[in-house]
Amino acid sequence: MIFVTGGSGLIGIRLLFDLLSKGYNVIALKREYSKLEIVEKCFSFYGNKDLFSQIQWITGNILDEYSYRDFLNKDTTVYHCAATVSFNPNKSKYIYRNNVIGTKHIINACLEANVKKLCYVSSVAVFGNPCLDNNLITESIESTQDNFGSMYALSKFEGELEVWRGIAEGLCAVIVNPSVVLGIGNRNSSSNQLFNRVQNGFKYYTKGITGFVDVKDVSKCMISLMESNIQGERFILNSENLNFKNVMKLMAKELNVKAPTIEIKPWVSSLGWRLDWVRKYLFFQARKFTKSMARSLYEKKSYSSKKIKRTLDISFIPIKKTIENHAKFYKFK
Repeated sequence: MIFVTGGSGLIGIRLLFDLLSKGYNVIALKREYSKLEIVEKCFSFYGNKDLFSQIQWITGNILDEYSYRDFLNKDTTVYHCAATVSFNPNKSKYIYRNNVIGTKHIINACLEANVKKLCYVSSVAVFGNPCLDNNLITESIESTQDNFGSMYALSKFEGELEVWRGIAEGLCAVIVNPSVVLGIGNRNSSSNQLFNRVQNGFKYYTKGITGFVDVKDVSKCMISLMESNIQGERFILNSENLNFKNVMKLMAKELNVKAPTIEIKPWVSSLGWRLDWVRKYLFFQARKFTKSMARSLYEKKSYSSKKIKRTLDISFIPIKKTIENHAKFYKFK
């Protein structure tokens, strides 16, 4: 039996579809207010809506072990995809609670049930801001709690620590660290917000660089790792390292809208976060744009996928093709 958290999220939806396509029996944890219409629509787009009815949904919360631990046993494999992906400083406590405390509860439940194996979806954010002189970031990078620019990055780092703690206590587990995941799902969450901005005529860009990966590849790698004898390791999942300008240009082309044309200079962002700070203290309003958020717009980080390619002998989908497919979903009824 397969147990999946975060089944209505970007990665979770594709993972559920792929697992069911391979004939697995799947139980998916959802929160009481989760909307499953987007899951069903994605399954239709993928070409097999009937698979949606095969999912056994249970209502619960990763923070409440009693809502799901009865579904875990020695024959269960667990995919822990649930997480809060946000860089909003006003949600720091919420992010920490879900990504760290929630993961702690999942690990404890898995240890108690002696589950067969667990796959934890982490992020390349856990590698922080290393000084590498333009070299690729690899799994060997050791991060510390003082080199993260956001609560999200810190929370994923501490979430990983819970998994490593579980491994030390006997849990069979693997960790994947996807870069920016692109794929179909809720248009108002995660990386899909970037598509929305481009479609709505967003005019601005920066020259920051980061990694991008197709959600199909993320799901494929997770399942392959879980079906293997590999354990106690983590793997960066990344297709290409691209700058934001080029990615948004590709999106604009496929969506038939005008591409962003105005570069935001660093001094503009620097002024922006300072004005936001002043606004907070003068008008007692929540922060919307912080120093770390401004810095992230210009960071140039490149990630190596050499380890996962060598381990699984796979090739990644080009991001251009990913964006083309995503644009088709926007037009899908």
